Amino acid sequence: MKTICAKPLTLESFNQYGNFTNLTDCSSTKIGENPIEFFRDIVSCNLCNICPSFSVVKTWKRDMVIDEAEQHFYTAEALLPLDGDVVIFVAPSTDRTVPFDEIEAFIVPKNTLVTVKSGVWHKAPFPVNDEIVHSLVILPERTYANDCLVVNFPEDQKILIK
Repeated sequence: MKTICAKPLTLESFNQYGNFTNLTDCSSTKIGENPIEFFRDIVSCNLCNICPSFSVVKTWKRDMVIDEAEQHFYTAEALLPLDGDVVIFVAPSTDRTVPFDEIEAFIVPKNTLVTVKSGVWHKAPFPVNDEIVHSLVILPERTYANDCLVVNFPEDQKILIK
């Protein structure tokens, strides 16, 4: 029987086979600052000419006040909280108008993969107990640049999550 030794995983040693990253130790280009940082397109993976991109959103514990939402018209989105429970909010798909009265919030336990259908209103998660939570975000490459409508809420439409 042949014996091989497992070696440390490095970008150089694994390059011919694929790529990898530590999702909670991001050094890629980021969008935003504390309390929400989005590390875009950290790793991509061609799946039969569909190229999902794996990004991380790093969220700090903050007041659970919904003051903005985003909508993707052409793609669903997947979210996986990695190191803590989070609260997410969603609202039904509409044509560019946030349905403020239909927004709902859900507790998502860590390591639970959630998908959000195209058109559904949502935004970054809120950590429940931890000071910082990293969540894996899976979208087609550059969705945030070419399929993302963000709406800031007027003061009288902001929503507190209990």
